[in-house]
Amino acid sequence: MKGRLRMPEDRLERILNEMRNEDVPVEEIAAAQARVWDRIADSKPALCAEFRADFAGVPGTLEEYPRAGGERTPGFAGALEIINGEAM
Repeated sequence: MKGRLRMPEDRLERILNEMRNEDVPVEEIAAAQARVWDRIADSKPALCAEFRADFAGVPGTLEEYPRAGGERTPGFAGALEIINGEAM
């Protein structure tokens, strides 16, 4: 990352946790979700084109990528490792 500043991972985790713990009205979250989905749906074909065929017609939501636990932090939902869902 030449010429770019890197944020320490622990600082990023603190910021993300603050965002997760914010008390946001349900209506505001729903409105933001609708704006994001509308933007994705109305986007030019080049945007996310490499993933469209893989996810076409698949129900679900966009979620934060889970992390496996390390020495200092627990993993997502206590996970010790992340396994591809198709491999299960």
